[in-house]
Amino acid sequence: MKQDPYRRFKRAAVLGTGTMGAQIAAHLTNCGVQVRLFGLTADEDENATAEHAIAGLARSKPPALGLPAWAQDIQPATYTHDLARIADCTLVIEAVSEDLHIKKRVYQQVLPHLNRNTILASNTSGLSITEMTKWMPAQVRDRFVGVHFFNPPRFMPLVELIAPNQIDPAIRTELDAFLTSVLGKQVVRAKDAPGFIANRLGMFAMVATMHHAERLGIGFDIVDALCGERIERAKSACFRTADLVGLDIVQAVINNLHGALAHDPWQHYFQVPDWMNQLIEEGKLGQKSGAGVYKKEGKEILVFDTKRQQYRPAKKEIDRAFKQKIKDAGGIAAALPDLQSAQDTTSQFIWAIHRDVFHYAAVHLADLADTVRAADHAMRFGFGWRHGIFSLWQQAGGQTLTQQINRDIKNGAAMADMELPPWIDRNFYSTDGAWSPAARQYVAPVARPRDLAPQVMKHDKAPRLNVVTEDAQLRAVDLGDGILAVNFKTKMHTISYELLEGLAAIYDLARSDYGALIIWQEDAPFCAGANLYQILAGAKLGAYDKSGLITNLKRQAFESLNPKLPKIGKLPPIRDVLQHLQDLCMRFKHGDIPVVAAVQGLALGGGCELLLHCDRVVAAMDSFIGLVEIGVGVLPAGGGSKEMTRRAEERAGTTPLFPILAQYYEQIALAKVSSSAAEAQQMGYLRAADRIIANPQELLYVARSEALALMRGNYRPPRRRKDIKILGRAGRANFLAQLTNLKAGQFISDHDYLCAAQIAEVLCGGDLDADQVVSDDWFLQLEREGFVRLLKTSASQQRIEHILKTGKPLRN
Repeated sequence: MKQDPYRRFKRAAVLGTGTMGAQIAAHLTNCGVQVRLFGLTADEDENATAEHAIAGLARSKPPALGLPAWAQDIQPATYTHDLARIADCTLVIEAVSEDLHIKKRVYQQVLPHLNRNTILASNTSGLSITEMTKWMPAQVRDRFVGVHFFNPPRFMPLVELIAPNQIDPAIRTELDAFLTSVLGKQVVRAKDAPGFIANRLGMFAMVATMHHAERLGIGFDIVDALCGERIERAKSACFRTADLVGLDIVQAVINNLHGALAHDPWQHYFQVPDWMNQLIEEGKLGQKSGAGVYKKEGKEILVFDTKRQQYRPAKKEIDRAFKQKIKDAGGIAAALPDLQSAQDTTSQFIWAIHRDVFHYAAVHLADLADTVRAADHAMRFGFGWRHGIFSLWQQAGGQTLTQQINRDIKNGAAMADMELPPWIDRNFYSTDGAWSPAARQYVAPVARPRDLAPQVMKHDKAPRLNVVTEDAQLRAVDLGDGILAVNFKTKMHTISYELLEGLAAIYDLARSDYGALIIWQEDAPFCAGANLYQILAGAKLGAYDKSGLITNLKRQAFESLNPKLPKIGKLPPIRDVLQHLQDLCMRFKHGDIPVVAAVQGLALGGGCELLLHCDRVVAAMDSFIGLVEIGVGVLPAGGGSKEMTRRAEERAGTTPLFPILAQYYEQIALAKVSSSAAEAQQMGYLRAADRIIANPQELLYVARSEALALMRGNYRPPRRRKDIKILGRAGRANFLAQLTNLKAGQFISDHDYLCAAQIAEVLCGGDLDADQVVSDDWFLQLEREGFVRLLKTSASQQRIEHILKTGKPLRN
């Protein structure tokens, strides 16, 4: 029987207390691994001690730890006094400076203390693993690997695994499983080449973008407006990414690659531009120093202008014709073939940066990775691109695009004159897998038995899951063993009127033909809440209690006056919609089949209410959960207020209810969102029995296991309650007193007070005496009435309208 990867690597050591060392230690701790962090002694350098690094983790942004208190679980150690403690660690990760001499000195200290089962790994972004292996004794070489975490390690999914030829294959498999299932990473196996895969291709994409921006005279701000989400890459695009990483770090990576790529035809492009060297010399290193390519003055964002040699206000306006061209084509993939022959500067720029990345990746792939899949995953999970290089190439027309690239190479328009390799004249992906230039065949993905989702999602593997029903709102999939899974197709997986109807029908299908239902999304977020546009439209048209001819006439007039806005569609009365949402949530909680939610990313408002009513939640570590309705001027009315009151009462038991309900009230009244699934447990949004896992790709697998356990464990739903104890008027008065003080100190507005007071009314059970008992239905009625009462106010409607227009809350 194979050993579980968590038990195999239950205890680890991290060598190095810099940013990466400390944050790798933090992520190991997040995932339940016992960690010893090795640093210098205070006599050597007090800023390089493990204690200093651990203290800094609690203040890191974004937070490196799932909970700040977990910092105390990291054990500080020094090379001087504690090296013997490495002996019981089965994994040692070296994360010291990217300097071969420093690394060698650390290895000389550590190697004598390793036990014979310890795997030694170097977290390097591009230094040669083979070169480092030369320093290793023979008995260590077959268990020495490279693991390249991306910064910040908690949030960046990519880890490159670089295993030299002499590595024991079993060790590589074990480590792959640990990185995937325990640490939640997307593991890409890279060859031992300068920069490995992601930095080599990603940094080339950056220098190519800089080259063509300078060649065509396009400002940094316009480049970023073009090269982010518009072409389905990371939102930070090129120059903003450089600021986030740090210009000094970008400079070091480019210089390292330039020195290592003596035989690369593109080597001369790996040079730091003069303007960047100038900013670095002036101490303008990017976000960490307050200025870099961009800087902020008050509320205004400024960008460095190389022609003026000074900062100017940043712009986001791009060529309207180009914007329309991408929109009409349906995305960058479909638009690319037409960009080569376009004469406008914007089209020529976007074509050039894609052409040269395609060209570079094709020429070098065989030296960097085994398959096109590895290269694509490196860019998706390491640099945040929506599509990998070869995946986008195939979607954009494959051979047609290849002919256009060849034409540019022959005409001298490309950045280098290297011919494309012969294998490029084929599909990069097929139902058999991804193309491998070395193997000269298609290769299936590495088998990951806990990863069910790719069988549905990834285009390089034939779907094996059975789609039962699908429409514009929802898709239901048969997982086998009597389990049905449903995922949402709306934007941000929001809950529309139509989605509610469809979800109720799918629940009925699950009850009649299946034994359990899983609510799961292919990608984050889980659910960003209700469709606010439909709620606002209903309020504007006065459709609170009924919808008739007058409402329909108002709707038609509204749509005629606002042709650019989405069609409102079916518009049932708001009270009916609330009743429908509440009924559905209560069916999830009290129905005769188990319902499991598989959560990643945001679960806000109505999305939080859905998971609150599921029998079990399986949550990815990075799940951000909260009842945030007050931000748009309403209150939780899908059973969320009811459920939090029930949970407070159940948690209190024989102890006073007020302190626990006060915590939940504060969370809802301040629209607090958990910073992790672990914090969501502390906040009461997840229960102790709910599961937290590291890898979102394994959510469906674990949710299916939980559903099976519930089905096979003589499942009985919890009973509806008629005996919920409440705080009543006394509790409400206590909350109102706190609100009055906040209002008097001008910490909250009049409308904040009104909204928070209405939430207090609901959570305390209405205008009743303390210690009375009420039913679930009593709370649900209070929710509906409170929601409609607030929604009818102009201030709440203004809040909804503002967040729809700007994406930001309005404090009116």
